[in-house]
Amino acid sequence: MTWLLRLLPMWDYICPKCQKEVDKNSHKCVHCGEHYSIPLRVPPKVLKDPKALENYVHTKIFPKVSASQREYLTQFFTEIFSDGFESGNFNAWTTSIISGMTLSVTTDKPHHGTYGMKITGIDNAGEYGVYIKTLASAYSEIYMRAYVAIDSKPSTAGFYCMGLDLAAGASGGQGVCFPIFNPNTNKWGIGLLVAGTVTYYYESGTSTLDVNTFYCVEVYVKIHATNGAGKLWVNGAEKVNETGKDTDNLGNIQNPQVGIYYVWNAYGAAQTMWIDCVVVADAYIGVEGAAGLSIPVAMRYYRNMRQ
Repeated sequence: MTWLLRLLPMWDYICPKCQKEVDKNSHKCVHCGEHYSIPLRVPPKVLKDPKALENYVHTKIFPKVSASQREYLTQFFTEIFSDGFESGNFNAWTTSIISGMTLSVTTDKPHHGTYGMKITGIDNAGEYGVYIKTLASAYSEIYMRAYVAIDSKPSTAGFYCMGLDLAAGASGGQGVCFPIFNPNTNKWGIGLLVAGTVTYYYESGTSTLDVNTFYCVEVYVKIHATNGAGKLWVNGAEKVNETGKDTDNLGNIQNPQVGIYYVWNAYGAAQTMWIDCVVVADAYIGVEGAAGLSIPVAMRYYRNMRQ
């Protein structure tokens, strides 16, 4: 990631008197008027403050890089919450609401790392099972991504969730925006709470749902009385893009959920679902890739150089 390292500051320059930041080639402080031959050179403040690093990337680096590089970086510098279940438990989540199925953290089918979430006993109508994360703040615009796999294709259209829900309340109630797959039409879609009623929007084409295969599922919701929106991407491809909706029904989003939102109709045989690599962010997240692992490595290398 040499291109990123070249864009990060190697030093900050401060006035010897007031200690405020000045231009590296300056000889007079713009803050206190002090004259000096050269400013003091100190390690950059972004080393000490993750928020400062995020602000620097957004204001200094994003305007300089290509659209593809900017999209790539957003997944590392706009993250609100993430859990790959590598703790071996659900301790990162705030609470759970479960009825009729079993949710666990196992090693049998992770998408990345050693652990992943597993849901078994998905069968009867009215069942649900989610873990909920209460965020520190509520967001009027938010993205959520997870990798999801299922062991058999649903046999009825009553199976409406592939593992994610952005909701302002408990499961079994009204989700604000959640992904769905309709096995009768082979279409991905979203359930979006519009003017108080969940409305379903589907992709224009059709898709194949392969069993025991992870899909990168990402949803976006914007809360607004007249310009609300809901979007869906599967494996990085946009499937649904609905705008101009009244989504201001339950307030801003503060409780993202992961799991089975609801089973509407019984379909005879219990199914199993696996979920991993959950991320909540204030910008588009996108798919994981081998290259994604190099950003944290690059940041550690950068910090080590300066310490």
